[in-house]
Amino acid sequence: MAGHQSSETAPNLHVNCIWSSISGDKVGNGTKSWTNLFGSGCSQSLVFHSPVEVSGRKIAKPPREVIERGKNQWQNCLIGWFVGSTPDFKQVTSTVNMLWENTVRVSTRGQLYIFKFSDGETLNWVLESGPWHVGHIPLILQRWCTELSVGKADFRKIPVWVILRNIPMHLYDCTGISYIASVVGKPLYMDKGTAQQTHLDFAKVCVEIDFDNEIPAEIMLDCGDDFVVGISVSIPWVPEKCSKCRVFGHNCLRQQQSSLQRDMQQRLQASGSVLQPTQNMMDQQNQLYRNQRGLAEASSMPLDSTAQAGQANGGDWQEEIYQKIKSLKDFYLQDLNEMYQKIATKLQQHDSLPQHPRSEQLEKLILFKVMLERLIAMLQFPKSEIYPGLKEKLPSYEKQIVQFLNTNRPRRQQGQLPPHHMPSVQPHSFLLPL
Repeated sequence: MAGHQSSETAPNLHVNCIWSSISGDKVGNGTKSWTNLFGSGCSQSLVFHSPVEVSGRKIAKPPREVIERGKNQWQNCLIGWFVGSTPDFKQVTSTVNMLWENTVRVSTRGQLYIFKFSDGETLNWVLESGPWHVGHIPLILQRWCTELSVGKADFRKIPVWVILRNIPMHLYDCTGISYIASVVGKPLYMDKGTAQQTHLDFAKVCVEIDFDNEIPAEIMLDCGDDFVVGISVSIPWVPEKCSKCRVFGHNCLRQQQSSLQRDMQQRLQASGSVLQPTQNMMDQQNQLYRNQRGLAEASSMPLDSTAQAGQANGGDWQEEIYQKIKSLKDFYLQDLNEMYQKIATKLQQHDSLPQHPRSEQLEKLILFKVMLERLIAMLQFPKSEIYPGLKEKLPSYEKQIVQFLNTNRPRRQQGQLPPHHMPSVQPHSFLLPL
């Protein structure tokens, strides 16, 4: 009988223990609280909130103050994702902490990286000092927003920095620039110099562009009273697009062509050494014929035939290259000048010493100075001296600039942003050929 009574009261005792533990009471000697059942590491218990019933279905509907409080928690965050292959988490964490001087906490959600900063000033510095690369892979950064909180990156849309020139002064404000940038895509934010109106020659705006967006070279701005102004548009960097997948970040057709070329090379190598000398001889003969034909055509061309041919093949190629260089100059010249001034000052201090001991560090400074001179000279290349082959070299030059800045970027003092105005290095001081 006693055993039967025990089996009936035991479940009730168990329920009472749990219920009392939720309310913080003790049932019996040594009973732990409900939160302690999960270990002492639990920082906060949960609270029941009655769901809302809509059309016979229960839904969760937090009040507005809960949503706003949650948004404020992530205000000092940047959302990032990589174009192409993604580095591993450890590499990303170590690289960004080195570049951003341990001012960020890194976490992930789905395809996205979340970079949380202690203050908005550092966040703005990181955002405006880009683009950034991790292991030579571009890192796309954007301010946190509720649309990105689910952890999925839409590679059909990306944020890019856009340079807008020739904006009338009476429309150089947040509202006016928003109207202009909306022709390119969805305006997100301006850089600090644009917001403070410290450089009125151009506006630097971050715009979200869609895969199907046709980015105009010029925006016609109707200022009223039959006054129309042309606003020039330049975008220094846009990741490659895949027309097959309709996303940014890769190009299936180009990868397929590269794969076919590798297969063809392997087949030619596997065919033996009998075919190779014959093919080499044919290549040499064809090259000789092309060289002779080119010399004959060049001798009969007028002096301005190169420009005419360029215009016939799709407009003023020289102007196109010049505008690309100009965009790179707007993005990178200030940082390069700042770095050059610091290195030049250190070398001058060394030269003023009674003795000039050579060291590995000194050799590196001299090498950095030479590299900076070449890069700055490229950004200040005169339009009249631009040649057609320079267009193919621009991506390589920009990659060198980005890698150089990411590796040797001046250390930012804590709580201090990099200066926005540095003395400009004169182009005539650089005599090194490109």
